[in-house]
Amino acid sequence: MNVESPTSIKTRQAVVQRTAEGLVEVRFTADALVDVVSIGEVIAAKRALCSKEGSDVLMCMAPGSELDVRVVHTDHHLVHGTCDNARRLAFVASDEVNARMVEIHFRYHPRPYDTEVFADEDEARKWLAGFSLS
Repeated sequence: MNVESPTSIKTRQAVVQRTAEGLVEVRFTADALVDVVSIGEVIAAKRALCSKEGSDVLMCMAPGSELDVRVVHTDHHLVHGTCDNARRLAFVASDEVNARMVEIHFRYHPRPYDTEVFADEDEARKWLAGFSLS
């Protein structure tokens, strides 16, 4: 991992950035192959950037990104450790196949916090904002 600033960490396949107090954004690079190792790097970066009070996470796959099928079958928190200060996760999939794979993953490996999969980043942001309004 290469620390670019106190609020941004670049991994092999993603940029993880604290964009606001209580919000960490993960952006997988275009044409990334998201595998078990890259997810571990992202979890470590999220852990470093989430605020002590807790942070929502917006995770976005770029068009052309692809999920390695082993990602679906792996309990990443068991393998890589948890991100205890994450509150909610909005995952924006790059296409319908990736969305289904992510949904299957969360069905078999549920998180202890609210998690949703979206096709559109604006909808994901609205979902996250809805929690702070209530």
